[in-house]
Amino acid sequence: MNTEIHFETLDPENWDEMRALSHRMVDNAITYIETVGKRPVWQPVPDDVATRFDSPVPHEHAGADAVYNEFLETVFPLKYIAVFRKRLNCLGWAAIVYGRCQ
Repeated sequence: MNTEIHFETLDPENWDEMRALSHRMVDNAITYIETVGKRPVWQPVPDDVATRFDSPVPHEHAGADAVYNEFLETVFPLKYIAVFRKRLNCLGWAAIVYGRCQ
């Protein structure tokens, strides 16, 4: 008699691939903060990107790498993430890393 219960998990199928993707995400975030002063403060959302946000949500699994690539193509270039390097310690992750938010 098989009494093993199977549960659905959110664990990645391949931890090494997830680790590599996570490192890539952190590198992109640090580069974003490093170069924030070299970009315009605001830019309009291109029509093709705005149209994508009006389309239906996908119902099929795409994988973490594909989802992140789509984020890089559609959301990340818009530069709406507020970053103030002089007050960097007030970003949530920085408060954890540096142990403060002033």
